[in-house]
Amino acid sequence: MKYVIVIPEGAADEGQVELDGLTPLVAAKTPALDRLALAGRLGTAAMTPRPLSCTDDVSLMSLLGLDPTAFPCGPAVLEAAGCGQPVRKGAPALRLSLITVRDGELIDLTAGRIGDAEAAELIADLEEAIGRRLGAEAAGLSLAATGGHRGIMIDETGRSYEALTTHPPSRIVDRPIRRYLPAGEHGELMRRVIDVSAELFAEHEINLTRQELGELPATHAWPWGPGSPLQLPPFASRFGGLRGLMICAHPLPAGLARLVGWDVILLDAALLHVQAGEKAIEALGDHDIVCVHDPSPDAAAHQGDVIGKVEALAALDEQVITPIADRLERYDAWRMLVMGTHYTSSASRRHEDGPVPLMMTGARIDAVLKATLSEDAADAADLHVDVGSDLIEYFLFGSGIGRRHDG
Repeated sequence: MKYVIVIPEGAADEGQVELDGLTPLVAAKTPALDRLALAGRLGTAAMTPRPLSCTDDVSLMSLLGLDPTAFPCGPAVLEAAGCGQPVRKGAPALRLSLITVRDGELIDLTAGRIGDAEAAELIADLEEAIGRRLGAEAAGLSLAATGGHRGIMIDETGRSYEALTTHPPSRIVDRPIRRYLPAGEHGELMRRVIDVSAELFAEHEINLTRQELGELPATHAWPWGPGSPLQLPPFASRFGGLRGLMICAHPLPAGLARLVGWDVILLDAALLHVQAGEKAIEALGDHDIVCVHDPSPDAAAHQGDVIGKVEALAALDEQVITPIADRLERYDAWRMLVMGTHYTSSASRRHEDGPVPLMMTGARIDAVLKATLSEDAADAADLHVDVGSDLIEYFLFGSGIGRRHDG
């Protein structure tokens, strides 16, 4: 049996005015996905267990069959593993996002899609400024860029951040940041890091140049999502020795894949649609399960770019899903799962809670609703998995996991 998972991150959405009330998932031209859905099964899965926030690390852990509440690694640990610089055991880490704040509100969680080189220089200068401004209080803190607006902060002092409360930027877009500042134990230290970043970035040459070019500046560095390195159970040991591979453009899914024993192909984001289909087909030769993670629908929604989100879904269908499906159909037995792991609203530009729509098709999966994949059709279908980490076993082996009702 061959298995493929395609993750159009943040694909699920609400109806949009620009699309005459349709969602991007419905408006996009996706003939391959439509054909697969009509022959397969639709449903939903709740990928974010309470009380956790709806973030990529949480939802992806659920998809790979791990309970995120039992393995609180946090996004920084996963990103570090994806970049080939794993965090030392006992050293907690936080994600450090470069953001744009205007009039006290977070207006862009990617700092205008800042480039790798610019972000790396800002984060390196911030590390120096923190050491200079905060002195002994900042001893043991180290910063590293992990690509684009993303970075990590590692604490080598042994401080515990279990009682620290933080908020992911994806949940507070267009909201006043003062309501969501880090709080609890070591909250004051994290707030001082934010203050130092604001002062440094305000006059930084990179930001001054960006503004001259009409680009958004990176106004703050925002720490969130504390976690510590944990030993994750290997995927193969939990699921019959299946050998997996992750194809992605971001270090976070790459890191999670490596930590559960999967192989990884990390592509340039601009080339993912062009290369992922061919790479997946090649990987099926010596892997049992291949997963393609596409961040482009999520990225477009975070910019409020409805048309861009539609185009991203159409490109994924044409360049990735179509060739993979054509190749899968040459195997005697195969299954495919297509689902984003959280909603990303193009209107609010935030991650939103709620079970996400999914489509699975292939061997011994029978169509019930006979509809194309959409948010409404998935809600009306007969498969609803209340514990997201149970979904992978149902997909792989067809065991009776999940709540079902007649749609």
